[in-house]
Amino acid sequence: KGVNGEDIPFIKIHSHFFQVGTQYYVENCPTTIDEQCPACEMNKELWETDIEANKKIASSRKRKLEYVANIVVVQDKLNKDAEGKVFKWRFGKQIMDIIVHKAKGDKDSGINPVDVTDVFEGCNLIVRYVKDKHGGSYKTSEFVDKSELFNGDEAALKVVFDNMHLLSPIVSKDKFKSYDILKARLAKVLGASVTPIRRAEDDLNNDLDNL
Repeated sequence: KGVNGEDIPFIKIHSHFFQVGTQYYVENCPTTIDEQCPACEMNKELWETDIEANKKIASSRKRKLEYVANIVVVQDKLNKDAEGKVFKWRFGKQIMDIIVHKAKGDKDSGINPVDVTDVFEGCNLIVRYVKDKHGGSYKTSEFVDKSELFNGDEAALKVVFDNMHLLSPIVSKDKFKSYDILKARLAKVLGASVTPIRRAEDDLNNDLDNL
């Protein structure tokens, strides 16, 4: 069990981040908590036009999936003060794919599944961020062999458990704005005097004109 009896290794959260002109739309997506999202509705409407220009815009504005988990920093050559401490870490699909792959194992290669979150039977993740033409990638990150966290030292493990962060409040309802507030914000970003699709097409044309 984690802090206050919470027994979840991570939570997932969807969000939107896109720019139209000088305006930014940066909001948690209510679909995270199974509620309606005006930005997702707009993207669906754009996509269903089956116009490539609109589909491209919808893709650029789609919701982004991230995860948040408690982690223990075992080693950080750039920040020694972080070592041994517990942090909330927000990460994306690339890291989660690596975690899931380790959890599933590989029967064909004789690799057994591993619960990487187990302090006794889990394993450490070496995080590598490599810049590329798309910005950067965590794909070369990898897990090392299984080992006990802090060699099973009970005092050190107690410090870890005592400093775990609650994750569920990150996706509590109060962390998400109402549909009407989000719709008003979206209208301001897109331009309230035109429909989302018309505005999207204009934005794309303007971008092309500036190439």
